[in-house]
Amino acid sequence: MRTVLYLRSNEKTMFDNLPAALRRKWESKIIEETAENFEHPEELERRIARYSKNPTLAPYIEKVNERLQKGEDFGAILADMPENVLNVFLDAIGNAGICMFIEFALLSGKANDEAMKGIAVLSAIRHRQLMHKSVLA
Repeated sequence: MRTVLYLRSNEKTMFDNLPAALRRKWESKIIEETAENFEHPEELERRIARYSKNPTLAPYIEKVNERLQKGEDFGAILADMPENVLNVFLDAIGNAGICMFIEFALLSGKANDEAMKGIAVLSAIRHRQLMHKSVLA
């Protein structure tokens, strides 16, 4: 499967500020993300409220917050989540939350090849969700 970075224009600007050697490896894999089918804030509030009470997810949300506050790498945090928890977590934060994490990863100063692979995965998930939502609209 071909690795693709679906980047929004502001994310592309952040990408352009990465080290040149890293950019050269990834710039041919960029596809502009133009879909704008983001969740309404009220919808996200309902999801987060519902999921924050989920006994499986709640402890992971706390751990994610703690680890981010300590400056840990976001990719490592996500890699530690079981797949079923990760799916629920990504649904809870929605596409806007995924955007936030992509931006955080691009701006963290820790971007490397592994981080870019994680960004590619998140951008692909967001892209699929945005395309799915546009079909349903």
